Amino acid sequence: MRREVRKEEDIAQLTKTDKSRQAKSNGHAAHSDAKSARSLQRDQVKQILDYVELYLGGCPERAYGTFQVSSHWETWPVRSTGFRRWLALWFFAQHQTPLSGQAAQDIINHLEAVAHREGRCHEVELRVLRKGDSIFLDLCNDHWGVVEVTREGWNIVEARERPIARFRRSPGMVALPTPERGGSIDNLRPFVNAAEHETWCLTLAWLFGTLNPIGPYPILILQGEQGSAKSTTARVLKSLVDPGNPPLRSIPKDNRDLMISAKNARVLCYDNLSGTQRWFSDALCRLSTGGGMSTRQLHTDDEEHFFDAQRPVILNGIEDIALNPDLADRAIIVTLPAIREEKRQTERQFWESFEAERPQILGVLLDAISVALRKEGTVTLRTHPRMADFADWVRAASEGLPFTADEFLNVYMQNRCDSASVSREASPVATAVEKLCIQSRTWRGTATTLLDVLTQYASDEVRRSKEWPKAANRLTNHLRRVRPVLRACGIEVSENREGNERTRTITISSSSSLSKSSIRASSASSAN
Repeated sequence: MRREVRKEEDIAQLTKTDKSRQAKSNGHAAHSDAKSARSLQRDQVKQILDYVELYLGGCPERAYGTFQVSSHWETWPVRSTGFRRWLALWFFAQHQTPLSGQAAQDIINHLEAVAHREGRCHEVELRVLRKGDSIFLDLCNDHWGVVEVTREGWNIVEARERPIARFRRSPGMVALPTPERGGSIDNLRPFVNAAEHETWCLTLAWLFGTLNPIGPYPILILQGEQGSAKSTTARVLKSLVDPGNPPLRSIPKDNRDLMISAKNARVLCYDNLSGTQRWFSDALCRLSTGGGMSTRQLHTDDEEHFFDAQRPVILNGIEDIALNPDLADRAIIVTLPAIREEKRQTERQFWESFEAERPQILGVLLDAISVALRKEGTVTLRTHPRMADFADWVRAASEGLPFTADEFLNVYMQNRCDSASVSREASPVATAVEKLCIQSRTWRGTATTLLDVLTQYASDEVRRSKEWPKAANRLTNHLRRVRPVLRACGIEVSENREGNERTRTITISSSSSLSKSSIRASSASSAN
């Protein structure tokens, strides 16, 4: 009996020993497999570095890779679907096996680290880029062709070699047509509802301004009654320089969505607006002259993610949109006439005709860029309006556009005055100040006293509205906003602090150039 028990214990011990040896063997095998896998992945990364150029680009800086695909070169952010797609195809071609998701993520993490360690930087832009004395336009076609514009003219450059200009692409971007020579800018006129010469001049100037790689960019506001082709005109203008899906957008829900849209499109078009909320108006102003925002990066506590962009914008609507003085100061406002029934076309006829003309229209715009490059630095403005860089750029290209430099500047300055008038009339504070200046050309006092004085020039309904300031500090804020539109009609508002208590004093003075039309409008409003 004892012998049998002992025998069973020996068998159990032998079994335990065998399992221990097997576990150690399996552990060694697993360690060996993991070591082999790491070695294989290290070799794969070394291979990849022979096929892709890594560097940093954009603002904020991101890791990018430029690599050859068939007969052309492409540029993608390392953390993008385009790069991941190329990586998967390259891996399968090299190893005849699919690349697992975890292995792809590990390789991408390593390549991004290499890009930051090497520290090489290149400019990477969306659609338009300047390098030296040349301006490049990304056609966004399957061959990654670009147009290089110099002082001598323009040529299409196929991406058969490493690109001189590096462009990034977003999923919504659509290819431009291959430009053609020999066209006329008048070929565009049937497709934009610009009957008056001033409207045509301003619309064309804004369109050409979008092709300047460096802003600022005036905000084009298309207004008119129903049936004036506001949306169609916006789609035509966008499709000439930055076609994309969707061509027209609705108002974003917040600043973050607006900046994401700006990072993925060169030209933003917002359709069928009924006025603008204050936050959206302020955000568009930053987008016009350059600005950004920061937010907490996803899945982190203290790391920020930065958005920075400067973009051309189109707004359209029936009602007055640029009621905010800041927006009016950065806008080109164009009122489109209603289209008569006998001049209407079907959508199919219209877009087929436009597509036939689009290559030559684009060619004419490229010719104008070449003229601007030849003339830049030689053009001087007799006055420097807001958006002076835009005005300078258009004036430099005037020989390639259907208006003279002085003609454009006169029309542009008049449009700014008209925009300021609309914004001034929409502001109860500006209207009251204007009425005050009709009675007295100079006024001086505290904000509290001024609020009491201006109240005399406002109706009961206006004083009860949200737009009317209820306290002196709110009045001061309102005055700062409307200073540009008041200045446009000859009224200057200034602030300074005096005395031992540093009391803030406001001075309002109107020059003899206070427009008669403004006085008549204010008098009529006062009478009503």
